[in-house]
Amino acid sequence: MRSPKTRFTPLKIASLVVGGIAIIVHITAVAYPEWDGIDAIWRPAPSAQLPIKAHASLWDLTVTDKSRKMFSPVREKRDTTWKEPIILMATTGIAAGVVGEGLIVLTALLQRCTKNFIVHLCANILSVTSIFCACE
Repeated sequence: MRSPKTRFTPLKIASLVVGGIAIIVHITAVAYPEWDGIDAIWRPAPSAQLPIKAHASLWDLTVTDKSRKMFSPVREKRDTTWKEPIILMATTGIAAGVVGEGLIVLTALLQRCTKNFIVHLCANILSVTSIFCACE
């Protein structure tokens, strides 16, 4: 059953919606890395005596230059070389996921452009392979 307006099947419409949402989520994860929750530190606020949460991230963007008064360092300097392979794996996984989701969207859009079975098969195989690589 195809939609009379777009001529897409419900499965293709669902893959467009889910692929688009997944791409937005992955781009947001790269753009706002403090949401990754790595090294979350709980410290009491000295004035209110309430626990507050200070976020740290894989992609640490804390300004530690003493000449700048706008941003004060949140914590002391620590050895973070152990994070480098994690950053590489996370970034590679996000990139592979975005490629796979983009290929899913492309496959859905190709349904209107071409009826060539080989084109659809190759795009589907590439998208599934990319998403499996992102999961690993």
